[in-house]
Amino acid sequence: MSTPLSRKDSIIIAILNMQNKLKLIEINPNPLLSPINLQSISIFLGIIVSISVIATLFFKIVRKFNEIELGLKDVKDNLKSHSDGEGHEKVMEQFKILEKEIFSLDKRFDIHSQNYINRQEVVQMLLTQLNEKVDHKSQRWQGELKDVQTETKQLQKYLQKKEGFRVREDE
Repeated sequence: MSTPLSRKDSIIIAILNMQNKLKLIEINPNPLLSPINLQSISIFLGIIVSISVIATLFFKIVRKFNEIELGLKDVKDNLKSHSDGEGHEKVMEQFKILEKEIFSLDKRFDIHSQNYINRQEVVQMLLTQLNEKVDHKSQRWQGELKDVQTETKQLQKYLQKKEGFRVREDE
């Protein structure tokens, strides 16, 4: 048979049960959410610009390939008409034009891709320089702030000794 608990004992047991329940609850902050800062915004904007450039290049390439496909269909049609014995020179001219277009398309694509890579490197270099400059300025101002604080304390001590100056506490 159990003995009845006093009011004080029952309150202590209730508090211990609540503490055990609170220990079971874990706080799990969401690691995906981080504070937004200048660097994360610049990375996000860089990604958006990169995606738009890649999408634009993709659409230009698809358009050129469609033009080439139409040109090849024209060549096929001309070859069919050439089987009748006429138009050989016309087909050869169109073939040479298509060959030049393909070659120039390949050159332009290489130039644009290299230009994009160069721009990306320049932007990264500028961001690095900017971060270094901000860090340098911050360190310099922190040093100057410490010097001013030291000089202020020295001045306060001097005034307290000489003229009985009382310094108010900063809150």
